[in-house]
Amino acid sequence: MRSEQILVVDDEKRIVENISFCLKREGFETCPAYSGDEALTVFNENRFDLVLLDVSMPGMNGYDVMEHMFELDKEVLVIVITGYASVESAIRALKIGAWDYLKKPFEYADLIKTVKNALTQKKLIDEKKAVSARLEASEKQYEYMVNNSPDLIFTLDENGCFTFVNNQFETVLGFKKEQLLGSSLEEVIHK
Repeated sequence: MRSEQILVVDDEKRIVENISFCLKREGFETCPAYSGDEALTVFNENRFDLVLLDVSMPGMNGYDVMEHMFELDKEVLVIVITGYASVESAIRALKIGAWDYLKKPFEYADLIKTVKNALTQKKLIDEKKAVSARLEASEKQYEYMVNNSPDLIFTLDENGCFTFVNNQFETVLGFKKEQLLGSSLEEVIHK
């Protein structure tokens, strides 16, 4: 199993090194970037599970970097880190799509906890998408089998009205689905 890949972006080399050191101790792989342009170049060439992104950098700021990253990968996970925290900057970051927001200086235990929480949530979201995709495929297969069966297949509600009919009702009996749905079984069956 591969380690999670984390892109650490900050214009202060010491901060990138410290964050990377702490993350590597926890078993994560890190890649440094010291500007917005460098971050986008590295991001474009590699797949990352998470991006730790400083807001205040010379040249392209973290908000612009984040917007470009979301254009490349809508599902990228970004945690914004900044020394110039304000309610407005947090709201802006979260509106753009940041997963979380940390104010510098922070305790490295808090950073690790935030990173692990974000990656766990991402795994759960990915698992939910996979289960949903399998369920959708299963439903399509079931629908195909039912609608292409030579038998008349239908369901009724508690009042005996059709809630589902397969294609054979039109083929065998000449009834269109729209005619039958909501109507009573007794109206269709002759004495």
